[in-house]
Amino acid sequence: MSGKGPVETAVLGDLKAFGEKSGLAAAALALAREIDDPENSATSKSMCAKALQDILSQLRALAPQKRERDRLDELAEKRTRRRATA
Repeated sequence: MSGKGPVETAVLGDLKAFGEKSGLAAAALALAREIDDPENSATSKSMCAKALQDILSQLRALAPQKRERDRLDELAEKRTRRRATA
């Protein structure tokens, strides 16, 4: 198969969002390619899909959580600026 299939494209997007470049990420891409391969049987694809789902869940759990700024962050920033000018 030439080019990226829809599953591989989606997995690449997920990996970019996770900021992931690991063995798990490589395995996820390999599974996505197997799912996209029209030569593979439905049974093979379903097994790969389950494994891919498991790996993506692991990657989500390992991804750093995005933290939103809150009022305490703003106060700390103001204090730092105030001390820098004192």
